[in-house]
Amino acid sequence: MRTIILYGDRGDSRLTFPLCRALEQYGGVIRLNGGNIGEYSAGAPDFLLYETDVLESVQTDGGLLLLKEGAAMPSGVTAASGITALILPDSIPAAGAPQADIPVIRCGTRDADEIALSSLEEDRAIVTVRRPLKLGDAICEPRDIHIALTHATDPYPLTVCCAALLTFLGADRDFLRI
Repeated sequence: MRTIILYGDRGDSRLTFPLCRALEQYGGVIRLNGGNIGEYSAGAPDFLLYETDVLESVQTDGGLLLLKEGAAMPSGVTAASGITALILPDSIPAAGAPQADIPVIRCGTRDADEIALSSLEEDRAIVTVRRPLKLGDAICEPRDIHIALTHATDPYPLTVCCAALLTFLGADRDFLRI
């Protein structure tokens, strides 16, 4: 099972539900949020999504840490945490990112973001990978990724879903359904 830690205000679902819908299409997900547990899956799920607003330490084997918009950088993240990548909103300054040897991927709409929204329409979008990125065990080369949208999705959740799917499903994908 692939682990995703979603850090930030547990009451903020702007990233939670688009991520659950995307993961449901690519193997299913179990979502743990305090006392709430939800499964989005037709069979045995491939993903575990742990949502929290408290993160004192992390021990995982190849998990992702995603920060919600407005979340401060947690202090319990180090190279020994086992995190494959840290996905941040563009609102966190570079000085706020960890100094550990963890790849940091900025997502959003700015030119400085590594994964950025290029085009958004009602039923489709284009997300651009702006520079080579280490995603899991692979390198994702700069390119456009075409996305079929199943629901209206804001820019940051859309780019984060894209980064998570590319990390876990393969950095060579040119099309995703979110």
